Amino acid sequence: MISVIKNISTVFVILSLLFVSQTKAESLPIKNIPAKSYNSKSGLANDNVQYLIQDDEGFIWVGTKNGLSRYDSSKFVNYFKDKSDPNSLPEPYIEQVMSMPDNKIWLSVSSVGITIFDKFTKTFSSNVNRDSDLFKLPNSNLFGMDNDQSGNVWFSLYGEGIYMWDTQKQTFTKHLPSNENAWLTSDQTYELLIDSRNRLWVSTVDAKVFLYEIDTGSSKVFDFYMGQEFGDVTPIYGFTESPAGEIYAGGFPGAFKYNETTKEFDVLISKATLSKYHDNTATSVRRIMIDRHNNIWIGTTSSLVLFTNNNLYKVQLFENGEKIRLQGTVNGLVEGDDGNIWVGTEDSGVVKLASDWNRYNIYFPAQVADEQSYVTTQRAFASDKKLWIGEFPQKVELYEFIKNELSFVNSYYFDRSKESAKIDAIFADKEEVGFLWVSTVSGVDKINLETSEVFSVIDINGKRLDSARNLYRDTESNRFYFNLFDEETLGYFDKDEMIARLIPNKETNQLKGHIVNQLDKGIGETLWLATTYGIETLDLNTLQIKEVYRDPAGHQITGFYIESNEKNVWAIINGSLELLIWDGVKLSASNQSYSHILPTVSLYQIKSIKDDVMLIRTLDSGVVEVDIKTKSYSVYTTENGLPSNAIVDILSVDETPVIVTEKGIAVYNSSFQKQTPNKPNLIIDD
Repeated sequence: MISVIKNISTVFVILSLLFVSQTKAESLPIKNIPAKSYNSKSGLANDNVQYLIQDDEGFIWVGTKNGLSRYDSSKFVNYFKDKSDPNSLPEPYIEQVMSMPDNKIWLSVSSVGITIFDKFTKTFSSNVNRDSDLFKLPNSNLFGMDNDQSGNVWFSLYGEGIYMWDTQKQTFTKHLPSNENAWLTSDQTYELLIDSRNRLWVSTVDAKVFLYEIDTGSSKVFDFYMGQEFGDVTPIYGFTESPAGEIYAGGFPGAFKYNETTKEFDVLISKATLSKYHDNTATSVRRIMIDRHNNIWIGTTSSLVLFTNNNLYKVQLFENGEKIRLQGTVNGLVEGDDGNIWVGTEDSGVVKLASDWNRYNIYFPAQVADEQSYVTTQRAFASDKKLWIGEFPQKVELYEFIKNELSFVNSYYFDRSKESAKIDAIFADKEEVGFLWVSTVSGVDKINLETSEVFSVIDINGKRLDSARNLYRDTESNRFYFNLFDEETLGYFDKDEMIARLIPNKETNQLKGHIVNQLDKGIGETLWLATTYGIETLDLNTLQIKEVYRDPAGHQITGFYIESNEKNVWAIINGSLELLIWDGVKLSASNQSYSHILPTVSLYQIKSIKDDVMLIRTLDSGVVEVDIKTKSYSVYTTENGLPSNAIVDILSVDETPVIVTEKGIAVYNSSFQKQTPNKPNLIIDD
């Protein structure tokens, strides 16, 4: 019985609404995902990867154009052809890899055929060095291998058909088109899969899929022929089985899911849709993988596509803020035991996606001329559901926060004649829409975003205010406070008047710290300052400066956080977290120490405390999350999905944590669930 997939008209239910809503779009939305790349420079046998698997011990095996690689979580061990060693790899080009239960790795090696690697003896066996019926297939066009529930191994030989190796009898059974009453009618067989129901699926280059019930001998064929305009060669490249036992197929005609109820294939992604999103090029589906969270990963001949949360994305991988360009076909997709997603490519080696790749939604600011690089983010400010990002050189981007997603609104450039003036602070007044306050080492400006008109804060002599830092606005008085860069001087100006007044330094009233690391709201009508001297306060009524804490060892304080009880004050002293107690007059050290239980990274500023969980910013080591009650912590870096380890700020937008790094923005994904490190029940790439 032949089942014909006609005009690719059946639409997979989950995606039907998606494709209707996107029919007018010519490009997919981008999903930025952190990853780590491995190539020949980092120890991989070759950058041309043909196949990926993970064995029962957790090792990742990579078949390449020039050897076999095994990744053991820290490095690659490679196996090459060695003419002086008859037990080495017989030829370098590996087309397929399969793990067997007897401590063996079976390979399909170009121009050789079946090759078996013994993981214990580290030797290879093939027709080159062994006389066995197993190695006596009629040709070496071996493109598919899998083992059934009886332990027998099935092979797909292009130009021949299907061969089954009986591991007990040590003999082959042939399933060929020339057989009488043959269930297989094509000798252009490509890959195969034996699923969890012990069914054999065979793909062919001439657009067919054969289903063979190993236990009963019944069969069915599905025809994916697309018409004369595409020619006779419209291959189905292969299959995958999801954790739930669902069968997917992919190839030149698109991607498909087998419907167990109708016994037909439903269209997952049509050829037309695939071409539309790839500049109308003849893009084919090469690999499909469904991870343990039911995300669908689709590797094509030119890209990686992801279906998650009912949305289709084109995946853009990045490493430490820089794009990873996937060159050539995606030839391998594997989900590791730890939840990492591994991607093997034709020309770019192997890429490993972080196991918690979906922890954040990642956004990159507009790119500079070199599209490989990103601009450097310097400052950030959040107000209501708006996020302002200050970038170098002198650009501010505005985003709106909608349904846990950032939507880019506009870019604003200013003062282009002063390229060296880095942004120190930005502030948007929700009561004065259309204006933005920007502080740089060149002064403080109020910018009309519609007209680009700039109004500068001046001093009492009419000169532009210079070197202002740590801009803070007191909403009750409509007054801004600041300190002068590299000077022990504080100042203020009224929002409307815009004339700066410095607080005179006197012997009885002076700032002792020459660098102010944090200037923020204190207790009562005061501002608190974390300085190189300690914690100092400014009375907003009397403008009196007072020292309230000095570290006994004289270490600088880079940040503080006052709890709502106005008693517990957390401080970062010399890179360590300390709890101080406020008695209404001064701060004193508590008897609680956290330094010994925290990671050996230099902490910088405490950005939030919610439900006893503290988020701490570092300068170059990511974000540290501390549970105050349990005294436990987690560290989030580029390994966990951040665009960069250099943290600019941690903000809350619509009660959602937003981590701003030098290279991009990470918005916490509310639907994220931490991966459970158990082995997925997947059959990949067979």
